[in-house]
Amino acid sequence: MATWGPETWFYRYLAAPIREVLEDGGGGEQRLKARRYNDLCVLFTDIRGFTALSQTIDPDLLSRTVGIHARYQSQSVERFGGYVDSFFGDGLMAIFEGDGMEARACQCALEVMEQSHRPPESADVRAVPIGIGIHSGSVVRGSFGSEHWQTYTTIGAAVNIAARLCDHAAGTEIVISDTVRQALPWPERDGAILFDPVTGEPPRDVDPGLPLYRIRRG
Repeated sequence: MATWGPETWFYRYLAAPIREVLEDGGGGEQRLKARRYNDLCVLFTDIRGFTALSQTIDPDLLSRTVGIHARYQSQSVERFGGYVDSFFGDGLMAIFEGDGMEARACQCALEVMEQSHRPPESADVRAVPIGIGIHSGSVVRGSFGSEHWQTYTTIGAAVNIAARLCDHAAGTEIVISDTVRQALPWPERDGAILFDPVTGEPPRDVDPGLPLYRIRRG
């Protein structure tokens, strides 16, 4: 029996690319060290007002609040064929790849936003506003760190832009780039998803010529 499979306690701590390497077997360390260049769709979420929230509730309630939101967000990511690259105290970064990755990322974002509006399962855990940003483009995946500590993650302009779009979104908003919009199949561009152009000052470090949209269900 494999000593690293789903039945082991540490399996859930492994990122999806690491699980894939372990499942394939052979040359795992070299494969994880190798840089992979891909076109991917990147989604960021962020709990708004998290710093203020962390100063007004006790650590146990803060932990449970973060845990509940992290769980439903990661479940939505997996349901739409993505994986969580990184968790932060107030959000996550998720990766979608392959056919329909932009459409799946948008549907995931819409579901996450809807779930954030529902009453929490625990009476003392409050609902929190969430901002989401989505962009797609070229990235680099691989192991980064020192000889004593390594993490497998995704970096690149697409990651940075998605993070900026998330920062730019107001609480309860989903902001996507025109790159994502143009990649959506016709059903999503013909009423299933509504697009509201983002006007005003562009996000920091994002090309002002890149059109941005807030999305919502039609």
